[in-house]
Amino acid sequence: MWPALLPQPRTLQLPLHRGEIRWDATVAVAQAAQFAVWETQSANVLGASEIQALSALQFPRRRQSYLLGRVAAKAALLHGFKAADPREVEIRRGVFEQPVVYHPFRTPISLSLTHTDRTAAAVVTAEEHPMGIDLEEVEIARVEIIRTTLTAQERNHFPGTSAETLAEITAAWTAKEALSKVLKCGMMTPMEILELATFRPLGPAVWEGTFSHFGQYRSYSWQVGDQVLSLVLPKNSTLAAPADVTPWIQLLSPLAETAGA
Repeated sequence: MWPALLPQPRTLQLPLHRGEIRWDATVAVAQAAQFAVWETQSANVLGASEIQALSALQFPRRRQSYLLGRVAAKAALLHGFKAADPREVEIRRGVFEQPVVYHPFRTPISLSLTHTDRTAAAVVTAEEHPMGIDLEEVEIARVEIIRTTLTAQERNHFPGTSAETLAEITAAWTAKEALSKVLKCGMMTPMEILELATFRPLGPAVWEGTFSHFGQYRSYSWQVGDQVLSLVLPKNSTLAAPADVTPWIQLLSPLAETAGA
């Protein structure tokens, strides 16, 4: 149960189907507009080792990123796996800085995290059905840097310079970063390894991608305002209505800059 004193993070449940088997994923977001509330009530959300890790962070940006990530992850875990208390679950760092879930559930859990200056997002599933997530803001300067990382094949997908192309290039980057999280290799691997084989629009502000070297995965990307969120999941798993951006607008729309909301 989410602590009553705290604002409830937004969550989105995603039923996934592989033949007759159903898997459930949960995406949750925590926004910086509510950081002050979560910081004052962090003892009601964080486990002992997490409180210690937060107290060791001196820079405000690092503290915000760390706490918002834990809030998003725990909201997704409580929604998807029905934990009674967020303090029962701890998110620790693996040797490659990947998030590792310490929890009382019987089911092994896959967790992927992402952050921007405004938002943290998490996706949780059973470990048998790995997924990755990434979220970025669409910025011209960042897009120009991303262009330098594109392979020759990928550059053919994005010949233009319009606002739509800028969002599409950002979406492609987030798809590759989400894949790197599934693979637990991060973006330190050569970009050619994460190359997109295809990247096509499914509708306004929605894209689907596949990968040249990891044909077992596909990506979906959604643009909401100046943010793009991507998920990577097993290619043969079916996500209902991926072209519908409405649930993602509800998930990612900015909150008022107030303590409660």
